[in-house]
Amino acid sequence: MRDVVGTTAQSKVSPVTDPESNNSYPPPMPWSLKRYQNTGNLHFVTFSCYRRQPLLRKPGAAEMFERALEQARVKYGFFILGYVVMPEHIHLLVSEPQRDTLATAIKAIKQSVARRQVKPGEHFWQQRYYDFNVGTPEKRVEKLKYIHRNPVHRELVTTPQDWPWSSYRHYASGEVRTVQIESPVAAWKRRQVGNQNALVLPKNEHPAQASLERGTRPLMVHRALYGSVERFFGVLIEHYAGAFPVWLSPVQVVIIPIGEKHHAYAHEVGEKLKAAGVRVHVDARNEKMNAKIREHALQKVPFQLVVGDKEVESAQVNVRVRGQEKAEGSVAVEAFVERVKKLIETKAAGL
Repeated sequence: MRDVVGTTAQSKVSPVTDPESNNSYPPPMPWSLKRYQNTGNLHFVTFSCYRRQPLLRKPGAAEMFERALEQARVKYGFFILGYVVMPEHIHLLVSEPQRDTLATAIKAIKQSVARRQVKPGEHFWQQRYYDFNVGTPEKRVEKLKYIHRNPVHRELVTTPQDWPWSSYRHYASGEVRTVQIESPVAAWKRRQVGNQNALVLPKNEHPAQASLERGTRPLMVHRALYGSVERFFGVLIEHYAGAFPVWLSPVQVVIIPIGEKHHAYAHEVGEKLKAAGVRVHVDARNEKMNAKIREHALQKVPFQLVVGDKEVESAQVNVRVRGQEKAEGSVAVEAFVERVKKLIETKAAGL
């Protein structure tokens, strides 16, 4: 990853989080840029909401974009060096995808957000986007500063640290959020848990050497997939901030019966999920339903299923998804089981 984020000792690039001088803010981005993709360079990408309306100011819209960005990063295999979600536009600094094109990845991100934010036939994004190739460390830092200081120059906050929907806090303090940032911090963490390989010269002859010519000495390769189990899981927990993908979550689904008369149905649904290989817990405590929902939301359980009279009569479950303020609604038990099974089998990053 050194080719993406590293700088040499001779590089005279100032840190991304340097305090801003009076004339350090880059000039406005030029219009009518041509796209030069598959060049091996980084890309500074900008796209706007429809007619530059502040559609990303809607409650939950910025967080939804961050989730869509992270899911696209995993699916298409590109690196995100920096980003900012503004009320009416997006700035990204990304590498070229390993799978498919950058244009396809951006289209997938925009469609994922639009499907959840507007009704069919309505527009959320401007159709075009702007793409500027970044080929030097100096330009990389310049664009990151432009990205991080955008909220300040728009007078939305007083410092970049105050704007939560950007990569600035990662560079300033190593904060881990929804979007995985490729940076010197991330590179350091990989070195802490990454592969360790060593060549060893065995002293004693092994029976396997019988087929070798006399006098030859084989090399033995010692490989450790991570430095230590504790450190590996520590970085893993920090990376996800406890919000693990479904396949990795200790408890994947919690079922919450509204009343005592719904306990039997809750356990019935739980048995169906267990039979499908899902780690499920039925919370039948004598506590208020909303208190249970809040508690399991804080524990970052991927799915909560609430069951009451309506669900018992229709053989359905009311689905609440981690990170979403409102419930998705009621679905058939079999449909939900298949949904969770697919997320586990494919080791999906999102929900």
